[in-house]
Amino acid sequence: MNKYYNNTNISYNDIEKQLMPDESIIWKGIPKKSAFIINSSITMMPFALLWLAFDSFFILTASKTGGFDGMGLIFIGFFAFHLMPVWIWLYNVFTAYGRWKNSAYAVTNKRIIIRMLYARM
Repeated sequence: MNKYYNNTNISYNDIEKQLMPDESIIWKGIPKKSAFIINSSITMMPFALLWLAFDSFFILTASKTGGFDGMGLIFIGFFAFHLMPVWIWLYNVFTAYGRWKNSAYAVTNKRIIIRMLYARM
């Protein structure tokens, strides 16, 4: 079992293990927490909210005019799938903290290393 499954802290030793023999680290760090989480929340927000408003209009119109009569399960299944951009955005918002906690960067004299570890659920 990998040590990152239960402990979500990044070990800089993982980055140092990836270094080539003639490579040295110039800078290493983690992303700023507030910037990382806000960026994850705002990136897709306008599109997802417009999509939600558009679908909500049709759902409310169909429910008020009796459009769900007889085909209610089909409409519910269709809109649950059609709202996929909203579900993806919500997933990004709710998992932003965990992704921030598992991110680390290093700049070497030869390359940039981006290390993102994800714990298995």
